[in-house]
Amino acid sequence: MGAKRKYVVTLSEEERFYLNKIVQKGKVSGFRIRHAQILLKLDEIPENKGWTQKMIAQAYSTNEFSVIHIGRRFVEEGLESALSRKQSKPQSRRRSRGKGHSACLYKSPGRS
Repeated sequence: MGAKRKYVVTLSEEERFYLNKIVQKGKVSGFRIRHAQILLKLDEIPENKGWTQKMIAQAYSTNEFSVIHIGRRFVEEGLESALSRKQSKPQSRRRSRGKGHSACLYKSPGRS
């Protein structure tokens, strides 16, 4: 039906129970609930056999790229990483023109 997944998500019973609890409780951030729902659909169990990444993305109002990356983070970094937002890399600060450079007020000579 769909292309073979590069990152195969296989949840343990404990992980599946934990994710279902997150979805049912609804007392956590919306993105965590959505990530839990996506992981439950990515799980390689018989009930999910017909679900493609594209179908999962459409069902949870996201894009296929996000579904792939949630699966990748689960496989490479674990459950908590997949449930949280992607950590952005700190951007380097812009350097000023010189050491201690700041704007200075200039008063022209002879004017008050």
